Amino acid sequence: YVLDLKDSGRVPQIIVSQAHPAMVKEVFELEVPEIEDGLVEIKSIAREAGYRTKVAVVSHDPDVDAQGACIGTRGSRIQAIVNELKNEKIDIIRWSENPVEFIINALAPAKIIRVLIMHDPRQARALVIVPDEQLSLAIGREGQNVRLAAKLTGFKLDIKSISQVEQDGGMAYYEQLAAPPADYVPEAPEGELLDGSEVAEGEPALVAAGDIASEDALAADLSGAVASDEAYEAVQEESPESFDEEKSAPVAEEDEEA
Repeated sequence: YVLDLKDSGRVPQIIVSQAHPAMVKEVFELEVPEIEDGLVEIKSIAREAGYRTKVAVVSHDPDVDAQGACIGTRGSRIQAIVNELKNEKIDIIRWSENPVEFIINALAPAKIIRVLIMHDPRQARALVIVPDEQLSLAIGREGQNVRLAAKLTGFKLDIKSISQVEQDGGMAYYEQLAAPPADYVPEAPEGELLDGSEVAEGEPALVAAGDIASEDALAADLSGAVASDEAYEAVQEESPESFDEEKSAPVAEEDEEA
């Protein structure tokens, strides 16, 4: 993949990279016609070159399955991509605008009990609770699976087993941590109030606590989404086909750096 072209005098310099995530996108566009035609879109890529890559895809055509289009008949397309990338393992992830569902998909093949979106104005954070026997699989070898999932989703992911949650005070304790403070005032999009009305020039785009229709509704919206049993089973049935189910010793927390 050509990163840059520098004119350094008599001999121009071409800067190339085999590790750049954009190279993966280019290979997918060559092997998957639906991506080149715009029917399937690559939303994000998380890559550790030479080892493993997670690719989040979404279909813009209800008759086209994004994962199936990338995998191909009997895995023919994804195998061609793997060969092109020198046997680098590829996970095709189903993208979702619902962050809980997206995080569940990104951590596949691990099974997830619950995802709590934490209230943190500084960064996007989520607590992921897994069965005890799934902790190593969710974290991955040397933290690789959770590290790639964090890059893919844009969330800092904290993986805990159900036993760890119970030792820390139970689910209610983490639900309380996920809830926003009582005096929290959400910021509306620039130029708008939370009800969608425009803000006069020079006025701050904030809404007073008294203007919030329901504090309970606001708390429910911001306290973290929960995957119901039915939603969880549906998501697991649609989990991406993984080419490497890693099993390793647990790691305390995800390393944010690649």
